[in-house]
Amino acid sequence: MDRYKNLGIVKDTKGIRTYVSTFMPEIPVTPNDVYVISDSDTRLESLAFEYYNDTTLWPIISRANLISNGSTIVPPGIQLRIPSITIVDKILMDISQFNKSKF
Repeated sequence: MDRYKNLGIVKDTKGIRTYVSTFMPEIPVTPNDVYVISDSDTRLESLAFEYYNDTTLWPIISRANLISNGSTIVPPGIQLRIPSITIVDKILMDISQFNKSKF
């Protein structure tokens, strides 16, 4: 799986390619969201794999829970919201459309 597949790529004046940050919309709460309590082994990538079968979708869980410290390790005892797959599909379409319009 390519963890950079949803990132835009731009070239500077020297032709050097760089990745740019991905637009991540606000993620609404839905009745189909799942809530879990983290334990000592909880990582956002493992939750993304467990619920979406794709480790690269961990930023969606991070955004839904307003985790912005750059780490994918979650301290034990934290309640996390796992957005429903329906919302995830919509978010991925929104990200794709945003990137196409910018790059």
